[in-house]
Amino acid sequence: MQANNQPGSESGLQFADVYDQHFDAVNRYLRYRVENPWDADDLTAGVFLKVLENWYRFRGEAPWAVWIFRIAHNLYIDY
Repeated sequence: MQANNQPGSESGLQFADVYDQHFDAVNRYLRYRVENPWDADDLTAGVFLKVLENWYRFRGEAPWAVWIFRIAHNLYIDY
């Protein structure tokens, strides 16, 4: 049986869980791409703000990491 990773589902997945699981990887991804570590930290915060704001849009068609890293990539491109 496949786990339901959608927010608000019976799995009890919370934003804090997603944040804890993906923060370090997202921050490393952005620090590798921008020269200033403080900018990378700001971008990382922006990623998780967008995740929280768009939590209801996650459909579970792909893993959380795919969705989160797409947001990170888009914010980096706009940087």
